[in-house]
Amino acid sequence: MDPARGVLPETDVLVRGTTIAAVGKRLSTPAHTTVIDADGALLLPGFVDTHRHMWQTALRGVGADWTITDYLEWMLTRWGPLFRPQDIYAANYLGMVEAVNDGVTTVTDWSHGSRTPEHADAAVDALFAVPGRARYAYANAFASDFGWVTGGHIDQLLKTRFAGADQLVTMQLALDILSGSEDARQALRFARDRDLRVGHHAGIFGMAGEEQIRFLAENDGLSPSTMLVHAAALSDDAYRRIADGGAHLSISSESELNAGQGYPPTAKARRHGIPISLSMDTVVWWSGDMFSAMPSTLSADRGLATCTPTKPARRSPTTRCAPRTYSSTPRSAAHGHSAWTTSSARSPRANGRTSSCCAPTPQR
Repeated sequence: MDPARGVLPETDVLVRGTTIAAVGKRLSTPAHTTVIDADGALLLPGFVDTHRHMWQTALRGVGADWTITDYLEWMLTRWGPLFRPQDIYAANYLGMVEAVNDGVTTVTDWSHGSRTPEHADAAVDALFAVPGRARYAYANAFASDFGWVTGGHIDQLLKTRFAGADQLVTMQLALDILSGSEDARQALRFARDRDLRVGHHAGIFGMAGEEQIRFLAENDGLSPSTMLVHAAALSDDAYRRIADGGAHLSISSESELNAGQGYPPTAKARRHGIPISLSMDTVVWWSGDMFSAMPSTLSADRGLATCTPTKPARRSPTTRCAPRTYSSTPRSAAHGHSAWTTSSARSPRANGRTSSCCAPTPQR
């Protein structure tokens, strides 16, 4: 809450068009004003979801018990290539309606299903069709390199669909650079030259780690225009690099905890002074409302406070929630240039895996 205003009980809000014209008690209203009786309810600003794969909305709930391995195999390897542009449009339209209905009035559409220009156009069309604020994060999880970045379609979209600075739907890139390459450097330069914000999935247990953060840091890829999603399985050195660059994190606590991507790094972000935001990831796994994300994140953060080192008699120091490693059978899911492949360190709940339930040392 705004500390100066606090909670304002029995207060009216007058809206003219798309603008809040007045806030106060017993406001006078023009004739023929539509009155919404919200007595006994809370009126809040719209929530901001900084990372949601809206192209997957049509398969809502299908992966409720999936791990990250299952998600990569089914959504990206098997089903993703079957999506037509009209499927992307339908899913994005439904996803935007669902977000607004849940009070999420601003959402970053992490659209890594945009595997052709036609798929990208369909995703953008749907975002413009629904009243709400969105940032189209152009991505392509199916490409073998970053040619889709420099191929011309992004520049075309910037000129024809995203020319206005004050429009409700804007654009950024979601590159998901996991390791260094020359075309990755070119993609970063491309974004900088056009003043485009950039996002990456980062710090995912067994998949994206220290090498990724070092590469980004060494190639001007960590800045206030950079958002790292999850960032849950990184060392203190990596968090220091993120903080030094001014990048920020998007925390999807339900996803990180349940799919085995690592422990939500809220405490480490606080310790290093890294700004965070919250996100839902995908409704294939979880719900689409922030009232699920908020208590999940808070519970994870508070629960970690009890994860303290203990020193049992005649034994070396341990941590109550240290990871447990089980035998595993690796599976892989092609993720194009980003090389999204699973290693033998698999997520909790899959048959044979490494549990990443908590960091081996407590976060403070």
